[in-house]
Amino acid sequence: MTAPTPLSSLSSALADVVTRTAPSVVAVHSHRSRATGFVWKPGLIVTADEALADEGDIQISLPDGSNAAATIVGRDHTTDIALLRTDASLAPVKLAATVPPLGTLSVVVATDRDAPSAAQTQRELDVLALMAEGASNKLIARQLGISVHTVKFHVGSLLDKLDATGSTDAVAHAARRGVIEL
Repeated sequence: MTAPTPLSSLSSALADVVTRTAPSVVAVHSHRSRATGFVWKPGLIVTADEALADEGDIQISLPDGSNAAATIVGRDHTTDIALLRTDASLAPVKLAATVPPLGTLSVVVATDRDAPSAAQTQRELDVLALMAEGASNKLIARQLGISVHTVKFHVGSLLDKLDATGSTDAVAHAARRGVIEL
């Protein structure tokens, strides 16, 4: 076995940091915007203020794939930091007791951009399959026996979950992530 190189040692150390930190990282969903956050203290999550809408519900996706509601308890527009409260039971991230010196290497831990932020429901998968075939909302509604309004709701949910900007983008993201096959 060869001796570890500085690069392999750094890689191992970074992998260890990610492994230890990942259980404290959540996805934050607010009115058509998505960000990550971390559990600072039990029941409190730190996230980017710019990702939060001024009104509406906030949902967080937990490391186990489940979702929970959150509310804004504080925000600072000047530093772009917001504090959320949730009833979800999550382990806080272990922060260093000392402030690192200026110029210190920082590690950013976030959700995988190519992974879906939440699992799609069977109905969303049905809508997505018809979207991939190029069906209009009206045709999707007719084929699934639901209202056009309900189709639009499912499309909106898919756009959020797939971090997509439109129907075509949602189909492309879903195909790239293996959610559907084209």
